[in-house]
Amino acid sequence: MEDLVSYFKVKKNLINLLLLAVLVVGLPVGINLARQQQILRSRAANNLAVDFLTKDLGGTDCVTTRGTGANNLVATCKDVKLRLTGGVSGLPVPSPSPTASTSPSPSPSAGQGNITASACTLGTAGGGADATHCKTTITWSESTASEPIRVYVSSPSNANNKTLVAEGRSGSVDPNWIPADGAVFYLYSGDNTTGTLLKSVTVTRQ
Repeated sequence: MEDLVSYFKVKKNLINLLLLAVLVVGLPVGINLARQQQILRSRAANNLAVDFLTKDLGGTDCVTTRGTGANNLVATCKDVKLRLTGGVSGLPVPSPSPTASTSPSPSPSAGQGNITASACTLGTAGGGADATHCKTTITWSESTASEPIRVYVSSPSNANNKTLVAEGRSGSVDPNWIPADGAVFYLYSGDNTTGTLLKSVTVTRQ
């Protein structure tokens, strides 16, 4: 019987010790949490402001000014609008997410280029195919354009009807079929319909 009583006394002592340990650990934690809540409430109370919105600020006719001063606003009915300003200071403000920047794609370079023509003497003596045609040397160069370089020719009176003469970034041709009314040679980046005209040269007989 005495052993049973001693057993319960020991168990009671252990329970008391456990309760004391819980109090010792939990009391400072509880005090700290209560202190943090009090600080947050104090900051919110110091920085939070409630304003009545008048009609000119997006409110309703239920808010009017009584007396003098901008702060003497009263509500005359229940249909009012409020504006809350301020808040809890000292809290961390989230940083804005970085926005991805995109660089515009470079547009194809049209280039500059150059094209020249030598003198054109009418007749076979000057290298012409016959007495009614003359010969000229067309020289061109272009090294910066992103599109293929092409040389076209047309008559001076019909620029819409162009014929391809040569292709390449640089070179020369010796056409001996220039008619008596001459010809116009065009240097294009790309083709003559969707490409870019870089330069042109007009050949006239001498």
